[in-house]
Amino acid sequence: MSGTLHRRRGLSAILALSMAVAPAAPAALAGELISPLTPTFRNLPITATSKPIRDPGEDLAKAGYVEEEYIMSGQARVFDWAADGGVKVMVPPSPYATRVLVHRPRDPARWSGNIEVHINNSSARHDHPRGISAYALKNGDVWVGFTSKGITARDLQKKDPARYGDLNWKNPLPLDKTCKDPTIGPMWTRTGDYSNKDSSSFPETEDGLIYDIYGQLAAFLKGPGREKLLPGFKETPKLFTTGVSQSALLMRTWINAFHSNYRMPDGGPIFDGYQEIVGSLMYRINQCAVDFLPWDPRNQIAVPTDAAVINMFSESDMWKGLYSRQPDVIKGRSGLVTYEMAGSAHGGVLYPRTGIEAAALHNLQKWVREGVAPPRGQPIKTVYTQMQRDWHGNVIGGLRTPYLDVPVATYQGTIAPQASAPGKKTPFAPEKLKLLYPSRDAYLAKFDAEVDRMVRERWLLPEGAEQMKADARKAPIPE
Repeated sequence: MSGTLHRRRGLSAILALSMAVAPAAPAALAGELISPLTPTFRNLPITATSKPIRDPGEDLAKAGYVEEEYIMSGQARVFDWAADGGVKVMVPPSPYATRVLVHRPRDPARWSGNIEVHINNSSARHDHPRGISAYALKNGDVWVGFTSKGITARDLQKKDPARYGDLNWKNPLPLDKTCKDPTIGPMWTRTGDYSNKDSSSFPETEDGLIYDIYGQLAAFLKGPGREKLLPGFKETPKLFTTGVSQSALLMRTWINAFHSNYRMPDGGPIFDGYQEIVGSLMYRINQCAVDFLPWDPRNQIAVPTDAAVINMFSESDMWKGLYSRQPDVIKGRSGLVTYEMAGSAHGGVLYPRTGIEAAALHNLQKWVREGVAPPRGQPIKTVYTQMQRDWHGNVIGGLRTPYLDVPVATYQGTIAPQASAPGKKTPFAPEKLKLLYPSRDAYLAKFDAEVDRMVRERWLLPEGAEQMKADARKAPIPE
């Protein structure tokens, strides 16, 4: 507990240096509706010598999918918080250009009607998205990912200037009008020195352009113009958005600042569902905006009345997530459900997290499309700010997996308040394993029974269950 309190006091000291006062925001937004501007798209041909830069992912061709890449350009606004808790235009529309990756079924008849707009993560300062997931491929979803920050646009240009030379995140303000410490992340999240290389933002670029770019791309995909990117995809889609870590923090900011007043021409929402993964606070609305302290209640999600949100964060994120906890709300096809993933690290390396994330996306889609509410989780047990642990050293409560309830190790997700917190796995001694499980078969029977429970309760899809069971077969259980 003392470490958490010391950290909190340290953050308070840092933020106390700021003379700016954060406005009252954003539980109930005020102000006029914001209409999305219309972007343009230029296809980047994929050839043997010029291909999209991304991390290795699923085999698209084998799954009957097509990959395409575009330069999306247009005019984007930069926003700031208004005194009434809403948002205001700080800088009028200015030129931008970013890259967009599209993974779609080759045959439009295979389309599920779902589009997933993914905010490519920029925390490593490069833009290498894996692309569409195995679940979305099987489901027939469309996946669209976009470059979300100036630093990652620079990286793409450096690696392939011929392909990405037109990318543009230029700050519309003159350099003498920008702030000393531009960063889309709050100042208290920065470690080491406070230079621009640490913040990954620069006076020459404006990361706050992301919110208008995000909205424009999504509105285009939901509107009739989407056939330029998705030829033959005529059905009006359900639009879901996904993001991990920094991208989830940007998503939370979007929900609070824009969901209620950045609308489609008919007044409907841009997004129907949000899957926010390991992001428990808001980021800046522009790269010179005021910061919200971690325990500021404005970091809580302003629960939409016409969209559904599944908020997932790991044990590693609890040092921030403790302060933004809020009750679940389920009202028909909208609301908010939060999952605190016990024993999971921010980086997801302690145990396979992907199966749970895929099931959550499936449940989000059923919630939005059919009104079938997702399963409800329980919070990690805490006393004040201290997580409570069992005799194995694992936390009590939370969204639990067989790794916690049929353990072979201690999973400590809270190593440090760092965005890349990998967590720590400490295997049990052979003597303890023998005490817990008289045989390998006994261990596997217990583990498999817990996996089957998770499938019945809709925490896992069958393919995720297979992954967990295969992982259990590698456990060093004495015969």
